[in-house]
Amino acid sequence: MAKNFKTPSESNRESYEQMIAQGGLIPPQAVELEEAILGALMLEKDSIIAVQEYLTADAFYKEIHRTIYKAIEKLSAELSPIDLYTVTERLKQDGKLKEVGGATFLASLTQRVGSAAHVEYHSKIIAQKFVQRELIRASTEIQKRSYDESVDVTDLIDYAENEIYHVSEGHMQRSVQSSGDVLRRTMEAIEEASKSDGAFNGVPSGFAGIDRVTLGWQPSDLVIVAARPSMGKTAFTLSMAQQCGDRSQYSGGVLLARNVGHAADDAFDRGRESVGWQGCEDGQADARAVAPFGGEYQAFCRRADVYRRHSCVECF
Repeated sequence: MAKNFKTPSESNRESYEQMIAQGGLIPPQAVELEEAILGALMLEKDSIIAVQEYLTADAFYKEIHRTIYKAIEKLSAELSPIDLYTVTERLKQDGKLKEVGGATFLASLTQRVGSAAHVEYHSKIIAQKFVQRELIRASTEIQKRSYDESVDVTDLIDYAENEIYHVSEGHMQRSVQSSGDVLRRTMEAIEEASKSDGAFNGVPSGFAGIDRVTLGWQPSDLVIVAARPSMGKTAFTLSMAQQCGDRSQYSGGVLLARNVGHAADDAFDRGRESVGWQGCEDGQADARAVAPFGGEYQAFCRRADVYRRHSCVECF
């Protein structure tokens, strides 16, 4: 008489029902959706592109699902066809076919879905469950360390911040881009630059020497200005921000620490109007100091008031 073997998914559902009946808590999971995703990947190989934007192998709750997904990822990296037969052969080569339930279980996965039409939506749900489990893991470890009297509070806070950051970073959508899309955007950028009448296509800094090197500020630039204290870093960067607003159609914002916020305001005002620093500090800057600027000074004051009302300069 043949023995009726239960599939892994059936065993998991039984365990789930038993734990619910006993009032136990189980980690967030969506095992049936995991099976649907794996089945869809073996039906339509191109669906792996959409799935990889949201999922890694670790996002799957069950170990056998992680093993199957890793095999599919290997086939995708090798540009090999992805279907029931190739996945079965890959798992057989890795010596893990029996571990995941054999070819019969793989075949049952393909029968759970009719197409890969909803694979992206299912992937988002699986990703959310994974983030929930990671938050539970991180919070449990943080709680455990919080009860340890030997742990320094500063180190504990750093650990908690790092753990939450890693979970948040893992939750960020990973963008998978085809080489054709990247090449198309590059050609469009080159074509747009060729239409420019200026010597460069970036945002002008107001300093000709810098613009010759950088061709203007570019979207991908990270520029760090470093110097000893009181060397003019704040005035220099604010001057460049001012030039960007005055000489181009671009707008932006400046983020400043609280301890330099007041100094930055003074530097901004003095740099714009060339009023001596002593007059600003001791309150002796009278009308004669700004008279040569005439209406331009009044216009600047109005513009500065607009900047502050709209939080162009922010302090944190």
